[in-house]
Amino acid sequence: MVARMTFCQRNIKKTFPRPVRLWVRLIIIIWCDGVKIPLTVNENKSYVLVETAKIESVRKSAVNIRGGNTRTIDNYAALGIRSSKEFRMQKSLTSFTLDNAQQKSINPQDVVYEAPYFKTSDGADLGIMNVFSVQLTGEQDLAKLQKIAEEYNLEILGENKFDPSIYYLSCTKESKGNALEMANFMYESGAFEYATPEFIVESMPDAAPNDTYFSYQWNLKNVSYPGIDINYVNARNAFAFPYINDIIVAVVDNGV
Repeated sequence: MVARMTFCQRNIKKTFPRPVRLWVRLIIIIWCDGVKIPLTVNENKSYVLVETAKIESVRKSAVNIRGGNTRTIDNYAALGIRSSKEFRMQKSLTSFTLDNAQQKSINPQDVVYEAPYFKTSDGADLGIMNVFSVQLTGEQDLAKLQKIAEEYNLEILGENKFDPSIYYLSCTKESKGNALEMANFMYESGAFEYATPEFIVESMPDAAPNDTYFSYQWNLKNVSYPGIDINYVNARNAFAFPYINDIIVAVVDNGV
């Protein structure tokens, strides 16, 4: 799940100080609309990327790694990225969510990227992928972005296919920080509209909603409150394609 945050700071600086590895502390911050939001580091959980070609070697060396906590990444199309001409994903990657014992048992040479998990104020786990997005304030910022990417060992994956002012970058263990650190660094430089990492939010099917009006909500087709609808039924009848019954729409809201 991706959480996108928009920022307002535009104090452009000519130099870019080195980012500080903040995650060694128990508290780290993310920026939301110019406000610092504290996150608590989960010291017993990490997000790790390895080359898929080395997956069997990793499974043999690591402690109790099963298939259920892995995900193969062959491209980043799901993020809505229109790849640059220069970028072509050379190697398939596999992600793991590991505890301390599992992480320590992996050969460091097999690790492409790693980042800690965090705890939100309501106790939910929040992971950080190797990808973050940056919105330019203007076309002239692209040169700044390219300069930083080269200096800090980041890879520009491409631009957002709906908004060409938004670029996606990826980190590895050779980068000067993980995706959260680099996103914070980009934003705090004042050179960009916003910067935010791609988050990993675990679903919470048993969570109790705290919305006062939750009981008044209805599904796409309203059968609970007659006379109140979003004109779905009429729209459905107007566009009664043969395959419409095969279409399933789901909305999953974990909150923000």
